[in-house]
Amino acid sequence: MTKKQIAYKKALLRRIHTAPLYKQLFSQDRALWEEFLQRHFKVKSSKELDIASLVRLAKYLEGKASSPTLPASAQQIDYILYLWQERATFKDMFSLLKLAKRVLKRDVNDIYSITKKEASALIAAIKKIRRRKPANNADYTPNTHTS
Repeated sequence: MTKKQIAYKKALLRRIHTAPLYKQLFSQDRALWEEFLQRHFKVKSSKELDIASLVRLAKYLEGKASSPTLPASAQQIDYILYLWQERATFKDMFSLLKLAKRVLKRDVNDIYSITKKEASALIAAIKKIRRRKPANNADYTPNTHTS
């Protein structure tokens, strides 16, 4: 990181720890703060966040954003569903949510509740699924000619 980036990151951390919502909810309860960061960013301390995440967190704590994390876009969700229908053996939603739980390492009750980063990880996982050929081919005709 450059000196300017380090200074900007420190300024963002100062902004976060002086935000009204932080003071009201998290300043007295370190465990609650760590749980919040773990749930939304998968880190234990705000020092571990990158600048983009710090900006989103600051906006959220100042009341300028409705969520500290970016939700998955409609295009990402559509692409996940398309890939799932194309590649999965069992194409039901329950199986997709089960895969999402395994890949994202958290309970996923609804595919629309994942973040952009999680959607990217899920897309990569679904792309790794190999297409299977049907075991019983209905069009199979035995070869009656023997050589």
